[in-house]
Amino acid sequence: MSKTPPAPAATAPDVKVGDVVLAKVKGFSAWPAVIVDSGNLPPSVKAEKPKGSSHHCVRFIPTGEFGWPAFKDVSLLTHEKIDAFLEKDKKKTSSLYKGYEIGKNPAKWILEKEEQLGQQIDLEAAAEVDQLEDETEKKSKSKKRKVAEPKPSKKKSKAAKEDDEDAGSKKKRTSRKRKAGEDSDDDDDKKESKNKKVKEDDDALANDPEATKIKEWRHQLQRAFLRDNVKPEASALSEYDETFQVIENYQGLTIQYLSYSKIGKVMKKISQLPEAHIPDNDGQFKFRERAAKLVGDWHQILNAKAGEGEATEAVNGTAEKAESAPAPAAVDGDVSIMTDA
Repeated sequence: MSKTPPAPAATAPDVKVGDVVLAKVKGFSAWPAVIVDSGNLPPSVKAEKPKGSSHHCVRFIPTGEFGWPAFKDVSLLTHEKIDAFLEKDKKKTSSLYKGYEIGKNPAKWILEKEEQLGQQIDLEAAAEVDQLEDETEKKSKSKKRKVAEPKPSKKKSKAAKEDDEDAGSKKKRTSRKRKAGEDSDDDDDKKESKNKKVKEDDDALANDPEATKIKEWRHQLQRAFLRDNVKPEASALSEYDETFQVIENYQGLTIQYLSYSKIGKVMKKISQLPEAHIPDNDGQFKFRERAAKLVGDWHQILNAKAGEGEATEAVNGTAEKAESAPAPAAVDGDVSIMTDA
């Protein structure tokens, strides 16, 4: 008895990134879309990819929503097909009509969506870095609490324990409640005051050209090195090297700029990457080593400035200042503007 031969594996249609296609996903009608690079997507979009490799990633026109249609549900949308639809369709105000209309000359639409995509990738990558830092901070605080907890004292005799409870239980409970309430109010006030000050500082720095420039450096490096499961492109390493050189030679980096841009966090993450994550095992440009040096230098000067009470001076100081400053305990030491959100 002969067996039924297995179905052939799905093959990709003859389309490439940037092509306008007619794509269909389950539950929706076929719709004009553009093929996009599946390697340059926000983590939230990558997470929606169905199992298997026989799917394209597209952005539907005009909304820009992402989809993962199967190869068999994607076909090239030629100018002839677009013209035929536009001539036949009577509802010239419909979204479908607009999709075909834009699909005829999509260059401007694609450029707008690519800009939005870059912003979305930045936001999600920043949220991922902040989340990792928050988790690290919580673990650190948990460890500190465990270390600080005193060892339980030896048990008293039953009679002595009853005497102590009779003598002072009410007083202690009342005192503890009062103190807990006062501490809670104080903590809430301090937290609210701190958050208000951080917001005010961030609002002011958002209009500072130097602050926004440093934040853009951080975005460039974040996109290059810290995207989810995406390695830096070998062809762009020289460009990343130039960004590193600019940062290494920049003399205007203040504590406020570090805190606002979070560039210290990104450098710390880069320094901790496995060498296999970077092309040539990071042998040519040594990005991880240079990131570690920058974080170490910033720690040294931050510690020195904290001792001198000069919080507003530049932190990319001269080599002499860096050498005379106290050495940090480690590259990933506990300095708030390197680790706090």
